[in-house]
Amino acid sequence: MKPINATQIKLIHVAKSQLKIGDDTYKLMLKEWFKVETSKALTYDQASTFIDELKKLGFRLKTKRTQPENPCWPCAPRTPGMPLPPNVVVLVSPGQLRKIEHLAADIKWRHWDGYRRWLKKYFKVDQVRTSLEASAVIEALKDMWKREKGCTCKKVKNG
Repeated sequence: MKPINATQIKLIHVAKSQLKIGDDTYKLMLKEWFKVETSKALTYDQASTFIDELKKLGFRLKTKRTQPENPCWPCAPRTPGMPLPPNVVVLVSPGQLRKIEHLAADIKWRHWDGYRRWLKKYFKVDQVRTSLEASAVIEALKDMWKREKGCTCKKVKNG
């Protein structure tokens, strides 16, 4: 029979303290279940069974988690301008949609569905879905708005 190993002994004592089992109760459990006085007298299989029983009583091993070396994209700290992985699509934000809506409302279209026609003609989409599309549409609408208002400056404040 394979003897108990040091890891199992440590686990049993961690479980004992976590579950707040007193010495008398602990010794009684060993005596009743396995006919031994101490955990060192257990076999490998008996120790495994004992640990499983302690788990049923609520013992949970708390491990220290280390940070992964290469975390997944959403969790990774990103620097501005760092390119996204090719399989990641960032959806349009509510703020971008509001900006598009306000700019489109400020422009005088020749037709009642002028914005929709313009979007279809120049961007080949029925509606803006991604953040990249939204950025391009916003910049184009700002340029249209500047031309319509007769603005000669190079930059218009965002907002």
